[in-house]
Amino acid sequence: MAYRRAVASSALLGAALIATVGPKLAVEERAAQLDLGRLNADVERRLRHSGFKTTIDAIDPEPAVFAVRGSCSLLVRNGDRARELNHLFTIQAAGLGPVEIHYRGDWHRGSTPGRAIIERSLQDSVERIGLHVGRPAVLAAAWRGGCEGLGAILAGITAHASLR
Repeated sequence: MAYRRAVASSALLGAALIATVGPKLAVEERAAQLDLGRLNADVERRLRHSGFKTTIDAIDPEPAVFAVRGSCSLLVRNGDRARELNHLFTIQAAGLGPVEIHYRGDWHRGSTPGRAIIERSLQDSVERIGLHVGRPAVLAAAWRGGCEGLGAILAGITAHASLR
């Protein structure tokens, strides 16, 4: 009797491991990341429709959108990694102004908000299993001149993930 219970317990434990670890191992080979091309195209399109002349520049470590309209000059890029890349962003934005983060309609200086990091992690996880969900984009921007209304122009841009 004890032998049967041990076998049944072992079988249940094995089934539980297969059910929980198996899917994770199956998707680990598929890395999900932000679709930078789509994000930059969305930012560029939004700025262009607002009267800006735009270009997407493939500067390291990630591409950025440069835009000019009247006295307003700006640089906008993915801000998901603002904490790690803040120094580099600041160097690249020299002459424009301080780098600010735009997320969910608010502007602030510093790193990416914790909520955005959690959203990105969840998005990457569900993308690996084939579920495609968007999330509010985190944008890093620096500008000079009359750039009034920039927050309204960038509001509602969605970040999408893709498998690599």
